Amino acid sequence: MDLGLDFETAGLDHRRRPPLALGLAYFKDLEVITKEFLFTEAYKTILKKGMFDAKAIEINKIDISSHPEEISYNSLDEVYNAYDFKIMKYLQSLNSSRLIPVGFNVGQFDMRYMWHYFPQSATILHYQVHELNMQIDDLGKLGFINVKNEAKSYAANKIGVKANWHDAVYDATAAIHIKVYLDDKFINVKKKLMELEDALELVPQQNR
Repeated sequence: MDLGLDFETAGLDHRRRPPLALGLAYFKDLEVITKEFLFTEAYKTILKKGMFDAKAIEINKIDISSHPEEISYNSLDEVYNAYDFKIMKYLQSLNSSRLIPVGFNVGQFDMRYMWHYFPQSATILHYQVHELNMQIDDLGKLGFINVKNEAKSYAANKIGVKANWHDAVYDATAAIHIKVYLDDKFINVKKKLMELEDALELVPQQNR
């Protein structure tokens, strides 16, 4: 099962800039089901220790100063260990032996955060991931120059709300819609190639 997965983080370095939120999304009976985890108990420590990049906070629009610690933890490790258990239980509740993470740079970015902060949850996910950027690059080589913008517009129309990129749930939801859009593009390309091959087979050898 395809699982849109997106982290909003305090920066780009998974070792020094902790995660702030996780968004998950998947299709069930043609309906999109979403789940959000906000790691609010970590915000106070992240702010106090300066474990964030101001630009990242500006982009993802999470105000880490407005969330007091709801539960007392001795360390960030305790916060993320507690959420690792919650996320793991949620993923197990989906009853799928093949949860494939889908997203932009999901393997190079999001899964690094997953393995670093939520290792138990990471083991529930399939080892293969679906990188939308790679699929977009492949389509670009086939002549679909503006496919990324087209795919984002398609996702925004499907979601039906104002585009809100860099929101964990929005990005995760957009990811699974974009995958459907890109898969359809590939199917159409493959169909046209097969039609071309069939047409060539009908051409006499001497006329080729």
